[in-house]
Amino acid sequence: MELVRQFGFPFPATVVCSILGVPADDINRVRDWTQGINSVVAGVLPLRDAAEKMQSALLALQEYSRGMIAQRRSSPCDDLMSLMVQAELEGEWLTEVELLSTAENLLAAGPHLQLQ
Repeated sequence: MELVRQFGFPFPATVVCSILGVPADDINRVRDWTQGINSVVAGVLPLRDAAEKMQSALLALQEYSRGMIAQRRSSPCDDLMSLMVQAELEGEWLTEVELLSTAENLLAAGPHLQLQ
């Protein structure tokens, strides 16, 4: 079980973060937020505590993701977030809500699903 704890999150989280363009220095913050978001699903805390933790983590992750979106709009990189920001179909681009929800789902669900 200790092996899963040591490598089960870090490896998939590092891969997902790298693909999205999250700097390596931010992976631990992202881990903390995604664990907070998944605390309701995990059932490790009483529901009220888990809901408060999830809300706080989700707001922090949204703020972080908004910053990444703004940065990629002004200075695209070679990552998925830049591709999503630049994605266009018939003259329409993804909205900020669509970008946020996609990034949040990848960051929060990716490592969680890997552990299953």
